[in-house]
Amino acid sequence: MVPELESSDAIAPETTRVFDALRARIAAVLPQAAIEHIGSSSVSGALTKGDVDVLVSVDDDDFPGASRLLSDCFARNEANEERPGFVSYEGRLFGRDFGVQLCAASLDDYRFLAFRNLLIDSPSVLAEYNNLKAASIKFTKEAYCDAKYEFIERYVFPG
Repeated sequence: MVPELESSDAIAPETTRVFDALRARIAAVLPQAAIEHIGSSSVSGALTKGDVDVLVSVDDDDFPGASRLLSDCFARNEANEERPGFVSYEGRLFGRDFGVQLCAASLDDYRFLAFRNLLIDSPSVLAEYNNLKAASIKFTKEAYCDAKYEFIERYVFPG
């Protein structure tokens, strides 16, 4: 089962605290990285499981070293397959789960920022996404994730 959904606005002080702490930890070891709060907890009005997702983008040449440095800071997320130019980490901070996605700057396979920005800029897409998440809450975690990914693909990978 998927955890209960929360309003991103109701938990914004907590998720902002987690993001700020993660950003500081990451910037301390990767000062050249672009660090962005992504995922539903970063979007006002979104329904969220309450976790905090962070995108860390580095130049392609810096990726191997960045991966080693973040591996010293965070546990690898074994559920997300490591690929060239992409690795995922996970953990828990201040009572909230978090995920850190490290991407080589040229890698556009995931379009994390494009989807976050779409949700921010399009209230109708956000409402549709919230409805999907609310309807999917009783699914298994795998079915819930599959439904979300299909939705995201429809909007960020059209055609």
